[in-house]
This record gives sequence, C-alpha cells and structure tokens, in this order.
Amino acid sequence: MASTADGRELTRAHQAQQLRIATAVTAEVRALWARLDVDDLDGSTPYWLATTSTVVDRRTLESERVAGAYLSEYRFAEIGARGEPVLRAPTSAALALQLAGPVRVKQLISAGMDPEQAYRAARTKFEGVASRQALMGGRLTIAATSQRDRRSIGWRRVTDGNPCAFCAMLASRGPVYRDASTAEGLKYHAHCGCTAEPMYTEWEPTEAEQRYIDAYTNARYTARQKSVKDVVRDMRRNGGFRDSPTTRR
Repeated sequence: MASTADGRELTRAHQAQQLRIATAVTAEVRALWARLDVDDLDGSTPYWLATTSTVVDRRTLESERVAGAYLSEYRFAEIGARGEPVLRAPTSAALALQLAGPVRVKQLISAGMDPEQAYRAARTKFEGVASRQALMGGRLTIAATSQRDRRSIGWRRVTDGNPCAFCAMLASRGPVYRDASTAEGLKYHAHCGCTAEPMYTEWEPTEAEQRYIDAYTNARYTARQKSVKDVVRDMRRNGGFRDSPTTRR
C-alpha cells in the first residue's frame, strides 16, 4: 500500500470515486437497454448502440480525468513532487458493447434460450461490461502514467475488499505491473471493483493482502497443475473469496 497516510487516503477516495462512476454508468445503460428490441434486434441496434456508446464513452473520459487528478495528488503525497499524468482512455466502447449486447442475445437464442429470457440474461453481463469499459479510462491512465514515471517501481492491484479469487491472485503480487499494454494486471472482469495504485517504495502488504498471498501460496502447493487457471481454481475452491462456493451470492 502507499507509504504515507495521505497517499492511502487518496487511493481510498479515488477508488470510491471510480465506483461511483461504475454505479452511474450501470444505471444509465440499464435505462437504455429498453431501446434494444428483442423482436427486432437488427433494426433497433444502431440507435441503441449509438446512444449507449455515447454514455459509456463519456463516463470513460470522466474515469480518466478522475484518475489524472488522483495521480498528481498521490505522487506529491508520496514523494513530494507532482507529475504529468498520461491520459489513456479507450477511444470507443462500441464494439465491446455490441458484442455483449445484441450479439450475446442472439447467441443465447441460438443456443435454445427463450428470447425474453435471453434478453434479460444478457443484460446483467452487459451492465458489467459497460462498467468495465468505463473504468478502463482510469485504469489505463494509472498504468500508462506509472510506466512513464521513472520514480515508480510499478503499480499494484487494489481490490474493493471483497475480491474474486482471480483479482486476489493479482493483488497478491504487489507492484509487479509495468507494461501498460500487455500486463496481466490490466485484466479486469465485468462488475470488477478493483483499481490500481502506483508504488514508489517497497510494498508492504496489508492484512487482507497477506491473506491473498497465503491463499495463493497454499493453492500453488495443492494444485495438481501449476497454471494460473488451476491455481485460481484452487483458491476459489478453498473459500474466502467472492466467487467461492461457500460465499457466492
């Protein structure tokens, strides 16, 4: 975690701001979902996609701006000098939204699901995709800025306090993420509440993060195969995470 109390508070406040953006964009795309007509997917998609993309793109830029302001204040709190954030929001959400929206509805119907049921089932996942797309504005900005910053040793995953096993595994690694274009640390799933934090000093895990480290270490020991997929599966099966069988909601 951050080395200063001010830095830790800035990270906490930044995460809260990003989660508010996620909540806002989820409500907005839920309201627009009704414009997608399950009885006329091809005909209703263009207008639905245009209006929904506009909303998500606007929230993506908001996420980017929030992260940029956070990075400047955070760097000053941590090392006494401000820096220029590298703004790196995705240019458009249209393709991701189309795949998660009408394309997904069609896939479910083709698989034998009732059209109305497919329409409702796709919406839940779609809202998570829209939220993820919006928050990538801030996530990519933090990654790109940390990569450019010579004083930074990398960035780390910051969970929302109730992570799935995969996010806990990524958080257990600390500030190992540096490449903004290829890092595994940039793998955020739908409905993910994680953010990121640049690090300028040696990482000291919190109590929760030490639990993630212990869970990962135990799973590495017990997993039959040592691939990431197998280790995460064992972490999930052993319990204590959002997607564990004993805690899944």
